[in-house]
Amino acid sequence: MLASTVACPHPADTLSTEPADDVSVVAAASHTSYTGQCPPPADRAPSFQAIITVAGGPTTVAYQWLTSGSGGSSNTAPHVLDFPDGGRQHAVISFTETSYIADYSLTGSVRVQVLSPRQVSTDPISFTTSCHTGRPHRYDPENAQPTTNITPMPAPTRGGP
Repeated sequence: MLASTVACPHPADTLSTEPADDVSVVAAASHTSYTGQCPPPADRAPSFQAIITVAGGPTTVAYQWLTSGSGGSSNTAPHVLDFPDGGRQHAVISFTETSYIADYSLTGSVRVQVLSPRQVSTDPISFTTSCHTGRPHRYDPENAQPTTNITPMPAPTRGGP
């Protein structure tokens, strides 16, 4: 293990142990856009994951996914995580935004807001959902409709001289 000494000009800059209610959160996206027929399927809709970390426990963390933009969220209810052990612990949480407005491009952002034991949030991550109710107007292999087989016509034959 490597160790180094850093001169601190102020006593407040010295290292200390993290308090038991110290909580942090980071988020990332798996998918940030969907284009296709309505409703967006959950496996292709914008989806996000976050890691909530607590410095010590046991503790309970309340959090919620918040969206902003041109549409409503598919889930704004608060959730609770229990961290029963002592020491540094983390949990991975997921969210899929399946809300849409038919024949419209919904744009927005999503972030995680930790409500307790203290408030902290992630930066917003942008997403877009564009869906239509009619037949696909461009080729979309996930929503392609079967077609009837078309038999090609035989090539014309040429007669001799």
